[in-house]
Amino acid sequence: MSFANAVKSHLNQPTVARTDNGMKAHKNTGNAVLDLFTNIGTARGKDITHLFTAALAENTDLTLRTLLYARDIRGGSGERQTFRNLLSKLEAKDSVLAAKL
Repeated sequence: MSFANAVKSHLNQPTVARTDNGMKAHKNTGNAVLDLFTNIGTARGKDITHLFTAALAENTDLTLRTLLYARDIRGGSGERQTFRNLLSKLEAKDSVLAAKL
């Protein structure tokens, strides 16, 4: 394995954190879209634009689906303000993609 491949594999691994009880846990999943999905339901009052931009760079289609899931009142999270904040971030980054959405 080359040095570059070793660094890439190390960066893709989840980082270790500690729980309230002191046990080891993963800080993230290593997948930006999954990290966005898991945090979007509890994002009320928090700024998660860094998660959104990372997920958008990784997979645009799944990120937009996750954004719509956040807004969906019946089958999703029902987070209106989070949806509006992330949509305004998308409009600033890529207005054509936001218009298609």
